[in-house]
Amino acid sequence: MKRPDLVAPYARQLIEAIRATEPEPEVRDFGDVVDDEVTRRTLQEHEAAERGRRIFGRRTLINVVVAITEQEPSSSFDVVDNLVVLFEDVDPSVVGGAIDALGELAAANPSVVAPVGDRLRDCLDHDHRVVRARSVRALGRLGDDAAVEKLRALAETDDDENVRTIAAETADFLVNGL
Repeated sequence: MKRPDLVAPYARQLIEAIRATEPEPEVRDFGDVVDDEVTRRTLQEHEAAERGRRIFGRRTLINVVVAITEQEPSSSFDVVDNLVVLFEDVDPSVVGGAIDALGELAAANPSVVAPVGDRLRDCLDHDHRVVRARSVRALGRLGDDAAVEKLRALAETDDDENVRTIAAETADFLVNGL
């Protein structure tokens, strides 16, 4: 992002826009309002296309928020709680972006993110490996010693080899400062 200063004052509003546009987990069936199969299928296709556009837009917005936190972290210190709310989003890309933003804030000022360290640790149990991996990275940037035990367990049990590797490396980093 070439000019983060232009959008940095609007980080809270961007996060609110992401929250306000969360799509339903699945496309509506329309069987309750339309009997005709062709019409129902057409409505479903339209709904799926609209849902896809909404998801793309939301992912773009979370990427803007991450860019703001990378380049102007102090402008977003006051949106930590707003970012944590996105952990409940249906889209793992949005959850991962919120975690990345917190990781950037933690790198700039760990004390700003420390109060939500437990929420980041909870993300290590997320269903999606990308969310777990991003949580590991954010916890490492936070310097969260309380995460070591959970990171060691993740390093032993995660289904994904890459997550296991970064969890082990991050736990070692937190313990040894390497």
